[in-house]
Amino acid sequence: MSDRCGFADAPRAEEFHAIFRSKDARATLGRIWQGKHGPAIWKLMIKARDAGLLVENDRSFRTASLLLLFPLLPVARKYDLENPKHLALVRDIGLPAMIACRDKLLANPGRAQEIVTEYLFSQETTEKNSTEKNSTEEELHIKWVQDFNAILWNIMKIDEHFVSKYGHWRRWPVSDGMTDSLKRAVKFLSELIPTDA
Repeated sequence: MSDRCGFADAPRAEEFHAIFRSKDARATLGRIWQGKHGPAIWKLMIKARDAGLLVENDRSFRTASLLLLFPLLPVARKYDLENPKHLALVRDIGLPAMIACRDKLLANPGRAQEIVTEYLFSQETTEKNSTEKNSTEEELHIKWVQDFNAILWNIMKIDEHFVSKYGHWRRWPVSDGMTDSLKRAVKFLSELIPTDA
């Protein structure tokens, strides 16, 4: 690796240069490292590498997708780590869940989405069952945040899931009953947004 490499001054640069063998991927890494969220993304990459998810690969990519963390994914759509909201979601929910499911993901990367979703739902169920009546307000708040983040993660994955399962699924109209349910769901979510946001 030469000093002209775009991420030569990044932590463990030589190691990542060896991991990502594609020239296109290395060029993308250089642009990402020099970008606004480069250091934060790099921390996730280091965490994924140390957990055994980030393995040597020949993948070529031009965006900061989940391939930076788990290159064995068959596809990596929807999540752009240079988007602050996506970055936070992956940092706080996605990557920890992937690390917890590492062995299953490595054995069957094609089922990555299902594996992670199943894990998040099982965690949610376990946390609900283990909640004690004498939990402090702070403990309840932490569990609420974890549950809410799991819900958000699944909402973010709906479109990708429907597209992979049904193709262009929006070609079918939504019924009046479903519209009413969607309006109630949107109202519920909108009430959680601070008025000054």
